[in-house]
Amino acid sequence: MKEEKKKFTPVRDLVALETTLKEQKTTEHGIVYTDNQVADNYYVWSTVYSVGPEVTEVKPGDEVLWKLGSNDSQFYKDGEFVVDIVKFSDLLVVKCETG
Repeated sequence: MKEEKKKFTPVRDLVALETTLKEQKTTEHGIVYTDNQVADNYYVWSTVYSVGPEVTEVKPGDEVLWKLGSNDSQFYKDGEFVVDIVKFSDLLVVKCETG
């Protein structure tokens, strides 16, 4: 059975982001492992989950670049569902579709 997405809307100028930090890597000997440790001040791409009412420049589904740790570790968690909560002003880049 497919799990339904949680309904979650931030307030004011806040943006909820889904961030996946697990990155699969392979050593020179062919060993595959998942890197799940990322320090603050690391730039990550995330998908916008939802936006507050004052945010008009991005929408759910957009991909954005932001500095991990710039949000003072604010997040929302409900079971396996986790989103980072960041100010819109902390977003650095919005990935644009070319076409």
